[in-house]
Amino acid sequence: MYKIVSSRGGGRTTTLCEYAINNYVNIITPDDGRCAIGIVHNKLKEKNFEIIEEKKTSYGFHIVWDIGNNNYKEIDIISVFANKDNLRGIWSSNCVVDDADSILRILVRENLKQNVVGLTMSME
Repeated sequence: MYKIVSSRGGGRTTTLCEYAINNYVNIITPDDGRCAIGIVHNKLKEKNFEIIEEKKTSYGFHIVWDIGNNNYKEIDIISVFANKDNLRGIWSSNCVVDDADSILRILVRENLKQNVVGLTMSME
């Protein structure tokens, strides 16, 4: 498992988005995905990849790019607030999770009606 541990403002989201682009995996975000789509868009431009499609979806964003010779790659940026019914088929893909502690707090608060005041994480 790929892990990034650093303080706020350390570039974790940027590093995670770059990993997602290089490995063609989806990104789950604790917001509506606008931050991640901006970073992904900029990183693709830096690599001189042509963006073929970029669209807002019911779960966040979908982006397709050409890495050369009409070899298309794509990822989804999924909001933790997305309706689970809109995610059919997406969850079968690999993903990275941006800001896991925030996502955990949101999921616990929304589903269990509890506030997260502490958590543990393995450093495998």
